Amino acid sequence: MAHFFTDETWVARLANLADILNILNSLNLSLQGPDTNVLKTHDKVDAFQKKLRIWRGRCEEGTYDMFPLLADFLTVNNISTGVIAGTILNHLQQLSHYFHQYFGDDDVSAFDWIRNPFECELTDLTGSEQEQLAELSSGQCACSSADCHCCRSG
Repeated sequence: MAHFFTDETWVARLANLADILNILNSLNLSLQGPDTNVLKTHDKVDAFQKKLRIWRGRCEEGTYDMFPLLADFLTVNNISTGVIAGTILNHLQQLSHYFHQYFGDDDVSAFDWIRNPFECELTDLTGSEQEQLAELSSGQCACSSADCHCCRSG
C-alpha cells in the first residue's frame, strides 16, 4: 500500500477525490436542517450542477484552483496538470450525469409565488385581498387588530 503514496499521479487523484468528497459533504450538510425546504434544496442542487459545468470548463483550460488539495499538491510537487486532466474531466462529467439523472431538470417556476408572494398575479385575488397584499408588501399590517403582535405598540 505504501508504494501508492510514491506515485504522484495516484496521490493527485486522491487529492482530487478528497476535494470532491469535501464539496459533496458541504452540499449534503446544506441540504439538511430546520430551515430547509424543497425550493431551497432545489436551488442548491441546481447551483451545484452549474458549478460542475464551470469546473469542467476550467479544467479544460488547465485551472484547478477550485480543488485546493489538488492545486496545492500539483504546485508543491511541480506536476503538470496534463497527467490527470483526463481523469478529472471524466469524473466531473460522470458526476454531472449522475446528478442530472437523479435530480433532473425540475421546473419550479410555478412555485415562485412562495419565494416572493408580493410578485404574484393580482388577478386571482379579491379587491380586499389585493389591498391586504399591498399593505403587507409595504410593511404594514393588514389586520389592525389589538391581538396582532405587529399592531401592538411597544
